[in-house]
Amino acid sequence: HVQAYLKAYEDVTGFKIPREQILRQFGKPERPMHEEVFKELGIKDNGRIDQVIEAFERNDVEAVQSSNIEPLPGVVDFLEHLVNTDEYLGIITGCIPTVGSSILRKLDLSKYFTIFSYDTGFPSRVEIVKNAINQADSKKYNYQKIVVIGDTDKDIKAGKAVNAFTVGVATGHAPKSSLFEADLVLDSLEEYNKIMEEL
Repeated sequence: HVQAYLKAYEDVTGFKIPREQILRQFGKPERPMHEEVFKELGIKDNGRIDQVIEAFERNDVEAVQSSNIEPLPGVVDFLEHLVNTDEYLGIITGCIPTVGSSILRKLDLSKYFTIFSYDTGFPSRVEIVKNAINQADSKKYNYQKIVVIGDTDKDIKAGKAVNAFTVGVATGHAPKSSLFEADLVLDSLEEYNKIMEEL
């Protein structure tokens, strides 16, 4: 993702931005992310945010398809466990649909989910989570508790906003210490049994 963003910014704006500038924004929906970066760069949009998003989409989908990515440790085992216990599973991501779905297809993970909530222009991460809940309600799922699992503080804050049980997993770029607001913090999903014990 980072390399695709950096290339998009250089191609569209001419700026070679540092990795940290885009990493700080991870977890936000696309447009708010770029609005903040453009503000930090001191440049006007003038249609260039849309161009950055389009360039990122091309770069990232191509990179995903040509890469050797694989699920993080514990992910598949955890998903298999949840499917076998008849839990309802949804994917919530700040990725735009083409990027998010290409990753799931590449990793063969789509089959585990019945809810897909991507960034389709939502103003905040909270709205992406609420969209997933609305999908569950429209499918008349009978659930007792909502659990939001993520690797950034933005994931945790979004889960808290809908009164979900939140799990921070320190396998992303964010340090484990930044996930302190979560109800449970794990080093990786290899420890998924701790989630089940809490619930």
